[in-house]
Amino acid sequence: LIAFSGMLLAYCATSFNTRMYTGAAIGLAICIALVVSLLIGALHATLIHRLKLPPFVVTLAALTFFRSQALLMNHQLPIPVTDFPILQWLANGKILEGTRFAIPVPMAILVLVGVSIHFLLSRTSIGRHIYSVGSNEQATRLSGVNVGRVKMMAYGMSALLGGFAGVLYAGYGGQGDPLSGNSYELNAVAAAVIGGANLSGGQGSVAGTVLGACLLRVILSGITLTFERAALWEGTVIGGVLLMAVLTSAFQQRRAQS
Repeated sequence: LIAFSGMLLAYCATSFNTRMYTGAAIGLAICIALVVSLLIGALHATLIHRLKLPPFVVTLAALTFFRSQALLMNHQLPIPVTDFPILQWLANGKILEGTRFAIPVPMAILVLVGVSIHFLLSRTSIGRHIYSVGSNEQATRLSGVNVGRVKMMAYGMSALLGGFAGVLYAGYGGQGDPLSGNSYELNAVAAAVIGGANLSGGQGSVAGTVLGACLLRVILSGITLTFERAALWEGTVIGGVLLMAVLTSAFQQRRAQS
């Protein structure tokens, strides 16, 4: 989704820019990228809930399909978006720039999204239902909760945020890149598990996931400073960290049950 939404944004923005004002072109392109991402999440939820397809298979198939579509969109070539200052500001700008209180826009977006999702998960009924479905879907259904609606919300939000990340990456790199976000799915799982999420569902928090992502980034930065060919070691370290986090979670669960 990061690669596909970034390419879709760049393709639409450059196409619209010849027929309307630059601001309107990039605004419409961002809306299209986000709406398409949301629809992709809704499609995931429909296939998983209505047709009872395994979530892993559906999302893995979508990963392969949309990665391929991102490559095909411009014959495997990136699409520049350096002509759109609003997009550049979203990814690289600062709020209150020039003052001692200057805050990078992506950081402000992270805080805003994190606080919003934390409030949704901890203070609303749909958030409690998301945890409940992850913990025990059958019991949640028997208690009268509309499981389909809960899954639609969860997969929709996930896809929407993935698409928004693609928009920010396009602005950050100055181009829609079909290779953007490559192998980030493993990083996302590792960050969530390190942050306390349970792969079987029902556990986890926004704060823990953000801290897990920060810790993972520190580890990757340490690899860059330690090894000469750091890129070759990233998979080894991330895979090892993920395995250790899963083992720790499994031992904690076993101890709690005993």
